[in-house]
Amino acid sequence: MKKLYMFFLLVFVFEKAHSQFYRFLGNGFWSTPANWENNIIPPNPLPAGSYIYIAPAEGDSCILDISQTISPGASLIVTSANFIIASGVVINNVSPQPSTVICNQVWMSKNLSVSAYRNGDPIPQVTDGTTWLNSTMGAWCWYNNDSVSYSKYGKLYNWYAVNDPRGLAPQGWRIPDSLDVDALIRCYGSNNVGGALKDTGTANWRAPNVGATNIFGFTALPAGVCGSGFFTSLGSFTYYWLSGQVSATWGRVISLAAQTTALEFAIESKHIGLSIRCLKDTVVSASDFPVLTTTPVSSITVNSAVSGGTIISDGGYPVIEKGVVWDTLPNPIFTNTRTVDGSGLTDYTSTMGLLLGNHTYYMRAYARNQLGVGYGNEVSFTTAPVLPATVITLPVRFFKDTIAYGVGKVTYLGGGSISDIGVVISRSPNPTMADTKFVMTGGNNDSFTVRCGSLLPSTLYYIKAYVVNEAGISFGNEMSFTTASPSPGNVIISNQVWMTKNLDVSHYRNGDPIPEVSTGEWGSLTTGAWCWYNNDSATYASTYGKLYNWYAVNDPRGLAPEGWHIPTRNEWNVMDTIFYAWFFAGGELKEAGTAHWRSPNFGANNISGFTALPNGIRFEDGIQFFYAGEYGYWWGDASQNLYIADMHILSYIGRQRQLSGRDKNCGLAVRCIKD
Repeated sequence: MKKLYMFFLLVFVFEKAHSQFYRFLGNGFWSTPANWENNIIPPNPLPAGSYIYIAPAEGDSCILDISQTISPGASLIVTSANFIIASGVVINNVSPQPSTVICNQVWMSKNLSVSAYRNGDPIPQVTDGTTWLNSTMGAWCWYNNDSVSYSKYGKLYNWYAVNDPRGLAPQGWRIPDSLDVDALIRCYGSNNVGGALKDTGTANWRAPNVGATNIFGFTALPAGVCGSGFFTSLGSFTYYWLSGQVSATWGRVISLAAQTTALEFAIESKHIGLSIRCLKDTVVSASDFPVLTTTPVSSITVNSAVSGGTIISDGGYPVIEKGVVWDTLPNPIFTNTRTVDGSGLTDYTSTMGLLLGNHTYYMRAYARNQLGVGYGNEVSFTTAPVLPATVITLPVRFFKDTIAYGVGKVTYLGGGSISDIGVVISRSPNPTMADTKFVMTGGNNDSFTVRCGSLLPSTLYYIKAYVVNEAGISFGNEMSFTTASPSPGNVIISNQVWMTKNLDVSHYRNGDPIPEVSTGEWGSLTTGAWCWYNNDSATYASTYGKLYNWYAVNDPRGLAPEGWHIPTRNEWNVMDTIFYAWFFAGGELKEAGTAHWRSPNFGANNISGFTALPNGIRFEDGIQFFYAGEYGYWWGDASQNLYIADMHILSYIGRQRQLSGRDKNCGLAVRCIKD
């Protein structure tokens, strides 16, 4: 049996008013009349305008033991219950429309395949890889530039087509945003909704196509990706653009994969060609939104206050999020600062934190259902006066013999705004603002890291964190540290000693040889192997080192030399804290310039000395090699599941260090860290 846990399942169009309701209120089989209101089992097929509502008591179940057909214009809703579909039984949606309804959202059931904007202007088809990569105008292509073989997957579009003001989605439709996807996930109950969206079987998806049920009729196909002159991931992955952007070079996407049931949020370069699924525009009125009142503000301090809300009506749709919003201007809305205090109709209490002292704020309660956000009455209040901030000094994180990173943590803001924050350092005790001062250039006002340069090797220093707000200067506790001694041939990052080159061994630690595999046999291996990029040692060996599959990384005989090991996820993450955050760390790790990295090699300065190079990847099919000069890929030590292991990524178009996962049959580089 297939069991669907506590979510809304709607087939075709949901309407607020139906000509006939059929309610399941019992416990047990669909075919038992006593389980239905007035002992009436729904007709099969269910006619247009009719409505089945599955709502057994908590702990009870509805077991569909006979197949049921839902006609166009009819609806089936399952909510707040366990709905079990018996083996061999199906729900048939006979709607002829290329759309499907999921939790009051009407989605296209096929990928977008238009070649003109909504106003009729053509969208250019681009087949040349260089033109595609350099374009900042909307464009589309077929996978592999082959419409005959791949038209069933729809067209692949760059982000510039998604964002074009002429409108990519047809009239009456739109590109979904992250809130739309969040509503879908909340409705299902987890991000494992991916299995319910994927086309079943392995005719299109690569085996094992984990958890694919396609119960919503969404029929997601593994349409793959168009990159800079290449195509990849057909059969294994599909990515959908969302509206909105992360930065000037990155857009928001969601992804599905053959190896998992998860629906994942991610970011991608705007130049990548991805699929699009449109969402139907919804016509709503104020009566569709929740109605609520705001609780009077109490417990007002210099940086916090307490309020909440009482929900009078949910607007006809379940409340999926509630809390309070606030701002220093009247009429705060959902996109301002807010709390999230659960879901449902119960009264709730909210604490507003990190407020500024002696400031007037405007706040109101909010509640969100599938169609939008309702607000309570607005309330204003004024916080208490600003007090001196407090800060503590944390242990120094070492970098090189002449550089260290001071670390501090603000434990109380005093209710004011921070105008200066950093560390003071001296070779004598009790450093002050008159000594050497290093100002924070990354981090935040809670926990921060400050780069302290031009230090002397093997030297004792004293350090204190400081913070300045309207009430004056505050110092943290004093700490001391001694800079590191030089470590020739390696690089020190926060007490970690890393190799400065990729691994290049052909034997395990015990002396057993690791096979070199240059043929397509690579893709079916479950034992360790290595290769050169593109199987070309003359061009790539001296620069990039070897590429290994994950089975070599994980072999108990040990891939890393004696005294070294494959870095853990936490050991990689240490560099994020040193270099301010994951979205800066890549630039500090990459070799500067374009001798090896493709232009623009964004943000690369290699102040770490790590000297990361774009070693590229061997795909899991064992045949294709890609991205040398553009991306660097390194194995981590952790397996995510039977097929995927940790992969760390650096890119020529960003300064981020990204953690992802990759098929264990891929060939990636390895960078070791000292025990």
